[in-house]
Amino acid sequence: MSKQCDISEVHSTACKLRRMSREIMAFVNKLLEPVGVTQSQADFLYFLQQGETTPSVIAQSIGVDASNLSRMIRHFEESGWVERRVDESNRTRVEILLTDKGKAFAERVGEHTEVVHETLDAELTNSDKEALNRVLRKIHDSMQRGPVRDWPAESGKK
Repeated sequence: MSKQCDISEVHSTACKLRRMSREIMAFVNKLLEPVGVTQSQADFLYFLQQGETTPSVIAQSIGVDASNLSRMIRHFEESGWVERRVDESNRTRVEILLTDKGKAFAERVGEHTEVVHETLDAELTNSDKEALNRVLRKIHDSMQRGPVRDWPAESGKK
């Protein structure tokens, strides 16, 4: 277990959010082990089930950086689950789409993902989910606005 963060209530909450995020990802990845994918890969497959799209749209939508997405695409391409297609109207644009084999695999992963979601959701009421989403939106909005005041002046610097 990591060191307790009790500097302030806000700091403590931030530490709890980080810890819970790591615990959720580890839990989800453990539940997805039988199909051989991570949560990010499952998100990638789910997103592609919605239709073909570009790597930049995928990266932004599932929250992975370009290098991780590139590795994911390459792995899924080598497995025969996705293919890249150059847009004939704009040769600089590459689209990623699921192959038939990839669609079947994505459905299998989706069945496991449903179990994961049901497990995470089991103890939450609709009111709990609404409250959690409301708080997370507020935190997100605060981060988008940036610091609420200027940074403190550095002492001891000349």
